[in-house]
Amino acid sequence: MSMRLTRTLAALALLAPASLAAQDAILTARGAAQMVSYKLTSNGTTKAVSQEVVPIAIVLPAIDRFSFDIATAWAHSAARIGGAKESSIAGLTDTQLRASYSLGEDAVILTAGVNLPTGKSTADSAQFMAAENIANDFLLFPIGTMGAGFATTGGIAVARPFGAWNLGLGASFRHSSDFAPYEYGDGTKAHYQPGDEYRARLGVDRTFGASRAALGATWSSYGDDRSAGATFNTGSRLVLQGGYETTVRNVGWSMNVWNLTRTQGHRASGQAAPMENIVNASLGASFTLAGIALSPTLETRHLTRAAVDADAVYPAQAKGSGQMETLGLGARWQAGLFQISPAATYSVGTLDRVDLTGWRGMLAVRFTP
Repeated sequence: MSMRLTRTLAALALLAPASLAAQDAILTARGAAQMVSYKLTSNGTTKAVSQEVVPIAIVLPAIDRFSFDIATAWAHSAARIGGAKESSIAGLTDTQLRASYSLGEDAVILTAGVNLPTGKSTADSAQFMAAENIANDFLLFPIGTMGAGFATTGGIAVARPFGAWNLGLGASFRHSSDFAPYEYGDGTKAHYQPGDEYRARLGVDRTFGASRAALGATWSSYGDDRSAGATFNTGSRLVLQGGYETTVRNVGWSMNVWNLTRTQGHRASGQAAPMENIVNASLGASFTLAGIALSPTLETRHLTRAAVDADAVYPAQAKGSGQMETLGLGARWQAGLFQISPAATYSVGTLDRVDLTGWRGMLAVRFTP
């Protein structure tokens, strides 16, 4: 599920002119790494899940309104329950190739993309626990899946002024091929055919002097998934997002809220896949102290999940809930030709009556000649 959430959230950037990123690639080079770790403790037993990620991306300069980008990542994910042997999976993820073509003054952008299966899409019994635990919509690991097979995507985005507001509309379609997410001990594989994905996006933004406000909504609908002759569906998704930025006495302030609603789907047995809602709100500040730009943040996230009645295959499922508070601090400074940007967060909360703690660390280095 996290893979689909990641793709949905990525759509929020669909309307940005691709040519700007391409021009920036001529002038700068970037490198980054991120580490994430969570511990979930219940009745004295702790499950630890961690991930290290190094993103790899190339953005080619725009030529005659065309721009191209390639993105993948190296990731290592691990999970352990108590003193049991660690489950881990590592390597490159899938590679995304995207081409964009701009019509007019970037008012219309056509995109076409290919997901190349360079990642490890099949997990064996020693890797399955690690692969399963990073696919969590609430914890939002940077990489939700190592690989998801071959897929193609096409989309269109339109941006126009509408009075004092800027209005953006986008739509896309994704078709994925069959792949095998799990290999059994005897060497046989469980095959999985994802349903087609349809996505629509609406976004508006406006400046108010030194302030800026932005609102967005993304609706994603999925065809039925298929595996071993059975069909199932995880439900549609609606993501709402809002943000406001302003500056008061040389201190920048930002407020951001997003809400993910996953509608009821159905499992292979016919039992309902429960409706789920996650809301996240954050408050951030930015200011300069002794030549270092500092960015403290405070974030809260809440989950609610509907109860499910029992059927002939699965037992009843009680209502689910989760809450997590996160305190973070980012910094940025110039060291010669390099801009250094570390950041770290620490989280506490509960997930389905299980205590959780976690932290994230990130380091980005930008070469600016």
